[in-house]
Amino acid sequence: MSYPAHPAIMFRATMSAATQSVTLNTTAIVQFDTAAENVGGGFNTATYKFTAPVAGVYEFTASVNFNANSGAYSAYVLLYKNTSTNVAKGQGYTNDIFTVVTQVLTLAAGDTIHASLNAPGVARTIYGNDVATRFEGVLLRAA
Repeated sequence: MSYPAHPAIMFRATMSAATQSVTLNTTAIVQFDTAAENVGGGFNTATYKFTAPVAGVYEFTASVNFNANSGAYSAYVLLYKNTSTNVAKGQGYTNDIFTVVTQVLTLAAGDTIHASLNAPGVARTIYGNDVATRFEGVLLRAA
């Protein structure tokens, strides 16, 4: 069986800061500002977003280690397509949580994906400089 050749595209991004604060009742883009790998150049460390260089099927995983600062409230790790469309959500509850969300998506060239944390009920602190807090993606099949 033969498979069509497609470009190698993958990234793994982390946070360089020790922490990132997320204000009560807001959703903030997680500041993944360090690209440990960026094959194909699709991840932008200034905007914290991946832009699909080619159309195809991609898999993304965002994992975020955070705490509730006070109280026991749910929080959500979200993946957004093209800034405003929520395409995946993972829920964490109570203090010192590690939450992972994974999604397979069909993207057009130029589509963007980013990870955010939603903090209803209480402010959150995201822990960076941690192997648990990362954002990854890979092209599975080019269109």
